[in-house]
Amino acid sequence: MSWMGRLMYSYDNRYMLSVALRSDGSSRLAEGHKWHTYPAVSAGWNISNESFMQSVTAISLLKLRVGYGQTSNQSVDPYATLGRLSSRPYNFGSTYSMGYYVSQLPNTNLGWEYSITWNYGLDFAFLKNRLSGTIEYYVTNTKIFC
Repeated sequence: MSWMGRLMYSYDNRYMLSVALRSDGSSRLAEGHKWHTYPAVSAGWNISNESFMQSVTAISLLKLRVGYGQTSNQSVDPYATLGRLSSRPYNFGSTYSMGYYVSQLPNTNLGWEYSITWNYGLDFAFLKNRLSGTIEYYVTNTKIFC
């Protein structure tokens, strides 16, 4: 189960802002760790639409961007928070019997794995959009939410 909301704002096609909030729930995770809410925010500055750039005709587009966000992953097997019993045959005197032992302890701290990402970008276009490109730099760090 999930929910998400996003707000976007642009002023004069020069300054852009986007804010998002998402919350995910998973029954695969341990009690108290079933939900994780994570934000995302990004901002952009379209430098080519500034008044001081109007006389620079060679540059069609020049935009700086920065963004921060989280994504998550609940990719665990169903019932992984519960302990596991395994069977083992054994001899009890002259009688063959089946016994059980704990092969996996319960994990009451199993929670979301999430990644925090920073993204920096520069979009550009020259000569009436005949030559364009993007330069990106991003960093992602993954953590476990317990």
